Amino acid sequence: MNNFRPQSAVIRTEDSRFLTGAGKYIDDINLPKQLFGYMLRSPHANARIQSIDTNAAKLMPGVIDILIGEEYLLAGLGPLPHNAPKSPDFDPSQIFQATHYPLAKNHVRYVGDGVAFIVAEKSSQAKDAAERIVIEYQERNAVVDLEQAISGEGNRVWNDCPQNIAYEFHEGDQSSVESAFKTATHAIKGQIRINRLAASPIEPRGVIADYNPNTNFTTVYLPTQGAFGAKNMLANLIFKQPAENFRVITGDVGGSFGMKGAMYPETPLAIWA
Repeated sequence: MNNFRPQSAVIRTEDSRFLTGAGKYIDDINLPKQLFGYMLRSPHANARIQSIDTNAAKLMPGVIDILIGEEYLLAGLGPLPHNAPKSPDFDPSQIFQATHYPLAKNHVRYVGDGVAFIVAEKSSQAKDAAERIVIEYQERNAVVDLEQAISGEGNRVWNDCPQNIAYEFHEGDQSSVESAFKTATHAIKGQIRINRLAASPIEPRGVIADYNPNTNFTTVYLPTQGAFGAKNMLANLIFKQPAENFRVITGDVGGSFGMKGAMYPETPLAIWA
């Protein structure tokens, strides 16, 4: 006997402030003496960095500092963590885990790879300074076709990842499938291509970091789907400090669709800066 009884609808209480523009997102937070960061990104999909000259950019109005990959490594900070969850059919420990730092030092591997992080009094000043940074690249061939990438003919994205295959995922009963095809009256063979996709939330990635040097405590405002996960990754894997030194505050999040569960380069860079 089913004793389930439908309950009355749960009334939404959060709509009013969003519909009247009273939501509070990262861009609505303004702290005293707040500075602004801007990421200079690679225009190349595959290139060696021959040199980076930030001297002229550092003299631009309002510029506080310009951080590059070599300095990040000298600071002893960790790479971006991998946080894929384990499932019955998927073991994340079997994935090729690239050592990916927030700022590239010698080699950029995709268009948009971070090269320098500019900190200035105003956002516009940081962007202006980015245009004065002189970077000499040695461009290399890039492989963007999946079949060519795994054929062994294309360049490796990471030298220690053979054939550019990060992992293989198998699910189902292979012998049953093979048997079904052998006994089928008709079989159709085709090639299926999966398009590239990207989540498109109303609020993009963003972060504000507030560091107190007297207590060595950092408050991080981050629109994330996992505040405690982000806190532990920052403390344990990147900055190698006790988790008690960090607080992650997640306010209103303008959409996520799964993309705001990862640790993106701008977060540790803002905290480090």
